[in-house]
Amino acid sequence: MSKKSPLYLLVTILFVASMLLAACIPATTSDPAASAAPQSKLAVGIVLPTKDEPRWIQDQTRFNDALTKVGYNVQILFSQGDSAKEKANVEALTSQGIKVLIICPQEATAAAAAVE
Repeated sequence: MSKKSPLYLLVTILFVASMLLAACIPATTSDPAASAAPQSKLAVGIVLPTKDEPRWIQDQTRFNDALTKVGYNVQILFSQGDSAKEKANVEALTSQGIKVLIICPQEATAAAAAVE
């Protein structure tokens, strides 16, 4: 087993968890009061590993579209393969008051330290 296997496993688990979260979004109703935008938008911060791979650009678009469609305030930052930048991104998002953090880590140990 290679050293990267735990990282790929963690990224896969986070991706599946984010898709499950998206699947839990309630269906729209015909009631105008129920479909109104929330009074206060929940802030969601997302840290993705790099802009250099098309997969992460697609994920950026999909996360942004899905979450803004249901009324969340979304901010997506890229770490560009740098664990220090990843930590700085997490700190920047938390200082801005996000309530939910989705992180696809570049390096799992450094990401865990950043989230704590």
